[in-house]
Amino acid sequence: MSPTAKRLSWALSLALLPYLFLVQRFAFVCDDAFISYRYARNLARGKGLVYNPGVEPPVEGYSEFLWVLMIAPFEAMGIRPEGPAMAMGILSGLALVVLTVRMLARRIAPQGTWALAAGALLLGCSPTIAVWSTGGMGTMPFALAVFLLYERLLGNKDAHHGVQAAFAAIACVLLRADGALFVFLLGGMALALGALRKDRCLLRAAFTASLAAALVFAAHTAWRYGYYGDWLPNTARAKTGGSAFALMRGASYVGGFFAAMPGLAVAALLPLAFGRRCFERPTFTAFAGVLSLCAYGVWTGGDFMTFGRFLLPAVPWIVILGTKAFSAMEEDGRGPIAGLLAAACVGTTICAAFNFHVVPHEVRAQHFFFRYNSRIFRTEAEQWSDMDFRAAQWHTLGRAVALHTDPDASLVAGAIGALGYESDRFLYDQFGLVTREVALRPTGDKRMSPGHDKAVDRNYFDDKQPTWSWSYVLPAGQKASRQPRVPLDRVRVIDLDPADGFEPGARLILEPPPLVQR
Repeated sequence: MSPTAKRLSWALSLALLPYLFLVQRFAFVCDDAFISYRYARNLARGKGLVYNPGVEPPVEGYSEFLWVLMIAPFEAMGIRPEGPAMAMGILSGLALVVLTVRMLARRIAPQGTWALAAGALLLGCSPTIAVWSTGGMGTMPFALAVFLLYERLLGNKDAHHGVQAAFAAIACVLLRADGALFVFLLGGMALALGALRKDRCLLRAAFTASLAAALVFAAHTAWRYGYYGDWLPNTARAKTGGSAFALMRGASYVGGFFAAMPGLAVAALLPLAFGRRCFERPTFTAFAGVLSLCAYGVWTGGDFMTFGRFLLPAVPWIVILGTKAFSAMEEDGRGPIAGLLAAACVGTTICAAFNFHVVPHEVRAQHFFFRYNSRIFRTEAEQWSDMDFRAAQWHTLGRAVALHTDPDASLVAGAIGALGYESDRFLYDQFGLVTREVALRPTGDKRMSPGHDKAVDRNYFDDKQPTWSWSYVLPAGQKASRQPRVPLDRVRVIDLDPADGFEPGARLILEPPPLVQR
């Protein structure tokens, strides 16, 4: 084995061992993933890309078009999607780790030992990379496509790969509704650099990738308008960005991400201490990418999900920046100091996975509280645990509803993922992702959690007379925490059978809406 291959192999080991450990620790499928799964299932059944069959025009309540298409074949074969989705996410995460470490070894720290080890460890110890390699969504495949586009266009000043970058750009556009913004950012930087440096190879590669993405984006947008009757996905209309409140909440979201894992903030900013020496093409564009993603997180108002899902594509860039700075220190004969600093960056990053933090709890709770659906401040690890727990609850509710309601029943719900997938019932969505009229409402004046700005109360749908306005599973020994809005004789209470996989003594509570006088 050549010395270069040996360096790469031990660096990969340093990255992959903690990465795989954290993947195992955080393996879960979040509730929102089941929204895409329900679209995929309806497509596989021949009902089209719809959430509620029969609604005309249908509503685009997913953000990951290509991910839905990737899940649909498994649904067609009768295979539950959680396993394949997690496998594809983990494989994408492995590919991202391998590609990033390879870039560190070959281009960022080709001679440095301390620096390469530090970068590999920082990448592998990032909870964000591990958590969103699972989750059941297309988050990690999208992050991989973004990195591939960056690496093929901007990661090497001597070689550019237009065709490969074009495939990555197309994947970006189709994997997320906002993917075109990433192509605009990276393609724009490549075109600008190519023009400034009169690099015809870079210009040709950037033009190829940008043109391919633009054509696919135009075709997909035209199809969206013809199929759904809207230029924008309904998810974009249901969520808000750009308002004063959203900007404040988004700033708390980005700040909270770095406060939870301050090692990433140090790694991102450290190259500034070395000036132009650390800002060659790969690192300069990585720094611009990190700043742009942070600005995007602020503008959108953040995301309620755990460990900075929106900022995932920035993590490899942050690792590249930190590794470049560590390499500069090593070249100056300060390898041990670089090692100590790197250990601090790695330690203050991975400790968030175990709910330990350097920044005091009081500071984070006071200045970086943005999940207004909860009255208490949750750490990222606590938010992950809550998401995992609630997804299990909604699975139980969905199975109970499927067993004990008529197939043509309709329900009102806020969390429409696992409940909608397991029950297969018509759902009115309080947050508006799959209910267009809610998404088209003006934003309310309540301080809402990210993505829930247009939420409505359940009584909003009373005039539509859903079959059940409230539905929940009551564990054994617990009393209902709310008074029904209708007489008790109209509330249906069903004892759930343990033989069906329910906990002994659990009951399904179904409450209809008040009768509407017509």
